Amino acid sequence: MNAGRHWRATLGVAGVALFLLAALVLGQAQAGNEPKPIRELSPAELARARKLQQRRQQRISRKAIAYLWDQRLDRETGRIGKVQGRYLQALCYLALAADGSAKYAGKPGLEKVVASLRQPLADLAHTRRAQRKLFVGTSRDALMFETHAVVALAYEQLAASNLAEPRTNELYLKGAASAIAYVLDYRRRGRNYARAGGWPVNASPHNRNRPDRRCTAWQLLLLKAHTYNGQKVNSTAMKEAPNFILAAQRLAPKKTAHLEKAEKTYKKWARKLRKGEPLPENVRDLINDYLEYQRQLDESGGFGIDTIGVITPSATAVGLYVMGLFNFEGRDRHAAAVRAYLKAPLVWEAQRFFLTQFFATRGLYVYSEKYQTMDFHNYLNRLLALLEQKQGADGSFPLGSRGVEELNRMERVYTTAMCALIVNCNRGNLLFDRLPY
Repeated sequence: MNAGRHWRATLGVAGVALFLLAALVLGQAQAGNEPKPIRELSPAELARARKLQQRRQQRISRKAIAYLWDQRLDRETGRIGKVQGRYLQALCYLALAADGSAKYAGKPGLEKVVASLRQPLADLAHTRRAQRKLFVGTSRDALMFETHAVVALAYEQLAASNLAEPRTNELYLKGAASAIAYVLDYRRRGRNYARAGGWPVNASPHNRNRPDRRCTAWQLLLLKAHTYNGQKVNSTAMKEAPNFILAAQRLAPKKTAHLEKAEKTYKKWARKLRKGEPLPENVRDLINDYLEYQRQLDESGGFGIDTIGVITPSATAVGLYVMGLFNFEGRDRHAAAVRAYLKAPLVWEAQRFFLTQFFATRGLYVYSEKYQTMDFHNYLNRLLALLEQKQGADGSFPLGSRGVEELNRMERVYTTAMCALIVNCNRGNLLFDRLPY
């Protein structure tokens, strides 16, 4: 009897959080189930579950930061990795800021990295011009504007930091403004949001009129961060670019009288259809209409890379993030995007896995905070389990998909910095991670 009471007490104190997390994740995996609202959990249950999760986040993050800043940083030059130097320095600096560790503050290695990031801004220190157009990226290929945005985001973060001299903060802010002025020239203006409103992946003539939604999300993040630093940005871009991304969401089709007839026809002829028996042409047409309706219904809420192709987890993550970034008010569409994303399997080898998780975790966090649901909490537990499995003894993470050659050459510096940014998505240490409402 005493042993039984002791077991129950132990479960109540130490095991409730684990049991709660497992139950919530299992419940979320069942298609069609609505997530359990936070208000249905007791404060004690919620506190225990979050504390356990935070410990896991910190363990993963600290190991990743140690790998980047203790093992991969060249303290003589400030380089981290062998290629795309300034981009990886910016990414690693943002990862360190997201982690919140003060271990490297004032150390020569960090100072070398910051000095290297500051190098493109040398001319800005001696001019009073309000704005120049400055490219700060490290690629002229598929990652041109992505690397440009990440380096400029590092400037925004440095401008908001507690640096020794206010003039230095002003220099970083001026650098970010110059980077924004440069990239604004390449946005395809217009309100035909199927093909206009956003930015291309690079400045090549071939791509100038082909805006890309993932690249556009990086530029919007940069513009939003600039506003968080108290600066004005192009209002037209802030309206057209989000709408360009949101236009790629698949909306649930309306069930018309024709489709109701098609559904009845499908149910009536389903057995013969399964047996492969021939069907009258008019019956085949109705069945095809019903199956197309079902396909659209299954995809509803998700996003595609364009407005007509298939939906993808990466595009849905970007759409979900932009909905949160701009405090999207259509809850039904927002919830549909969450459901569509959570249906996708969590696969390390998926194309642009790290970019997808960067945007998905932040999008889910904003949604869950706004509507007080457990979607983010449950998803992060699934993701942490995968990260714990993949993280090496040295703290690094392996490559997933090898689809983008430029990323392949950055190898574990890129993957590890991105994972640090992913696991710290809800810490609020980065300027651009503040909640938008």
